[in-house]
Amino acid sequence: MSFLEQFGGMALGLLGAGLAAALSGIGSAKGTGIAGEAGAGLLCEDPSKFGKVMILQVIPGTQGLYGLVVWFFASFRMGLLNGAIFDLTVTEGLRYFVACLPMALGGWISAIAQG
Repeated sequence: MSFLEQFGGMALGLLGAGLAAALSGIGSAKGTGIAGEAGAGLLCEDPSKFGKVMILQVIPGTQGLYGLVVWFFASFRMGLLNGAIFDLTVTEGLRYFVACLPMALGGWISAIAQG
């Protein structure tokens, strides 16, 4: 049994889950920064709009939370968080990887666009 057959499925699954959390977090940080810069400029002009600016500041941050939720779900399903680690085949690992990609790319792009 080769190394890829033995550990490749779990590695692909972990890579997908990690990308979902990491890229969503990176996009969230970038989007929050963009919204914060714009909000700071607005609050210098009119401090009474603090509540509205705060809401717009928080919206891109939700994408990072969604990425973490996907990471928790994938890790739990792979058995990493409940102590029963499964032997995943490469095909099963690839399924986890592909299932996590929409959150990874969607969270990254949409969080930046929301900023």
